[in-house]
Amino acid sequence: MSKCQILFLDIDGVLLVSDDLPHTQAFSNTCRTNLLALLHQLPDLQIVITSSYRLGRGYERLLRIWREDSLPDRIIGGTPVLGSGRKGQEIMAWLEENQLTEDACRFAILDDHAEDIVPYVPVGTVFPCRSATGLTAEITAKMVAYFSVPSVQSTARLVKRGQMEDNPTNRSGRGHRPTNSPAIFTPPPAAAQFSPPAPAAPPPTGAVDDGIPF
Repeated sequence: MSKCQILFLDIDGVLLVSDDLPHTQAFSNTCRTNLLALLHQLPDLQIVITSSYRLGRGYERLLRIWREDSLPDRIIGGTPVLGSGRKGQEIMAWLEENQLTEDACRFAILDDHAEDIVPYVPVGTVFPCRSATGLTAEITAKMVAYFSVPSVQSTARLVKRGQMEDNPTNRSGRGHRPTNSPAIFTPPPAAAQFSPPAPAAPPPTGAVDDGIPF
């Protein structure tokens, strides 16, 4: 049985390189080309946004630019917002919330700041980018190879690694999930062709916005 494939995607420093910020209205050409190559070679790969652009008006801008850049409609939602603000914990919380273990899912993380991710996720799942260059052809090739090799580690075991003592998901009222993130993700059947999800729901009113024009 085929596993679902999930890419946890940051935006700044991955699709928007430092020279483009803060006034850009589109993704960097090279980064966009490499993302298209990645999605073309991995037709079952679906995307969960980890960037702050998943919140407030930033999410609407992100989806608009995504469509204007003619990128495949693979975004299925965003990671939850936790009080700690640590992306690694938010990623593991999303996997646990959606009950995705090694038997059901293989995932990778693209980000230009790995320091708050690596301590909480399985070894080898983070593909760091440099903020000045973003997603390169070399990183793209490594990710294609990664998704082509069967997983040998149990995500089920490592979900608990993300639930450290200071994880706000273990404390009542410390975190919440954006309403635009799917509550439960059902992996597609092994033989089924990927069908783009319905248009994403509007982001929650009053959510935090980083204020960067996108």
